[in-house]
Order: sequence, then C-alpha cells, then structure tokens
Amino acid sequence: MIAALMLTAGSCCDRSAQPETPAVPAVLPVQLDSVAAAGPGEISIVAEVPVDTVSALSKAIGEYVSESLGGSWEGSCVDFDGMLNHYVSVLSETYTEMFEGLPADEVRCLDDVKIVKYAESAKYVTYFVTHDLYLGGAHGSQMLDGVTFRKCDGRRIGWDVFTGQYDDNFAELLKDGLKEYWQITSDSELRTYFLDENDYYSVPRPECAPLFTADGVKVVYNEYEIAAYANGRPEFTIPYAEIEDYMMVTAKRLL
Repeated sequence: MIAALMLTAGSCCDRSAQPETPAVPAVLPVQLDSVAAAGPGEISIVAEVPVDTVSALSKAIGEYVSESLGGSWEGSCVDFDGMLNHYVSVLSETYTEMFEGLPADEVRCLDDVKIVKYAESAKYVTYFVTHDLYLGGAHGSQMLDGVTFRKCDGRRIGWDVFTGQYDDNFAELLKDGLKEYWQITSDSELRTYFLDENDYYSVPRPECAPLFTADGVKVVYNEYEIAAYANGRPEFTIPYAEIEDYMMVTAKRLL
C-alpha cells in the first residue's frame, strides 16, 4: 500500500518517475450533461463532465463544477445529473421569488452557464466556464472563469505556482497581452484603459486562474476587473517560452 502511494506521488512530483499504467488517459473522456428550466425567464446549465466517476481527477472536476454553480450541492461530486438539477432548481426558486407579482411579459431573465473541457495534454486538463446573465436593464453581463487540473491527482493549478508578482518584466508580459487585446501599441494609451491608474505600474493578475493551453498560458480578466465595461474582458495567451522562467517546478512539470 505504501509503495503504491509513493508511486502515485512520484508520478506527480518527479518527471523521471513514470508509472506503467497512467492514472488517467491522454484524452479525458467526457459527456455532455444539460438541464434547463423556464418560468420565470430561461435557465440553462450545460457541462462537459468526466465519464469516469472514480478517479481523483473526476472528483476534483466535480467539486469545481459544483463550486462554479454556487457550492450548495451536498450530494456526490460525481453525481452530475443530480448536481445540475439541484442548481437549476435553486435558480428557479430564486427567480420565482425575485419576479413574484410581475406579469410574465415583463420578466426579463436569462441565466445561462456553460462549463466545457477547454484544453488538454497528457499531463493536464483545462476547464472553462462562461456565465451569461441578464436580469433586465441596458445590458447583461458575462462572467468567465476556468482552471487547469493536474491529471495525475486532480490538483488545481493557480497563480500560486508562478513567481514574479512584483517583477517589472512579468508586468510587461501582461501589458503586452493587454496591448494585443486592445490593439494598441503605446504605454501612454494603455494607461488610459485601466480603471485604477495604479494598476498600470503593477498590473494585477486576474481572479481567473492561469489556463494552460496548447499555445501557452491563457490570461482572462472579467468585466470591471481592470477596465471599464466598454473595454471588454481582456484575454490573451502568453507563450510558454516567455512565461516559463516565472513558473515554479510544479507548473513546469505540466509542460
């Protein structure tokens, strides 16, 4: 038993240690689960969830899916059908109470969540969440989130395994990505896009975790996180060759 645990840990923490049988396949099999409800408004949750319900990775993904939807599901984290039905029911009750007394033709409600497998390698799998919400008014909102899981044990990868938080060169990587997103070239123009001008000097990392993809680390900011609504939700990808120097070994071993 101890030897088996040591082998599992080694496969995560030491590149040279390769188990004879991978804990998970190179391509994680997923299936599409969806639940919707109408009245009041329209509620929809669609998720690509693991077919396997036993591995640590599948359980970690299940926990993330549940937390992304509110974190109130008390059942099994791999009972995806029960989980999604629970959250649609919670939302339906919430909106029924919110719009109580309003004529049906005056209810303007859309709550749409999509959770998908976004990127994958033999060592990691990245999930991405898109949440569109409209409850009336001039415009709705779209909230983005995501996370990369280490396949061998389901660990979530966050900014805590990257260095350079107060490094000017790392800040330049973020500034270059923002310039690319906004299609501008000068620092003086870039400065005008920030809600807080101080963020120009020490560009904050987004709340969304770093997303590992085939092309590099995807960086995603949400509405109002660093810029006004009119300036969108900046997102860009930093090639691994440019960001690898700021990766701790934990992150590098996913490459």
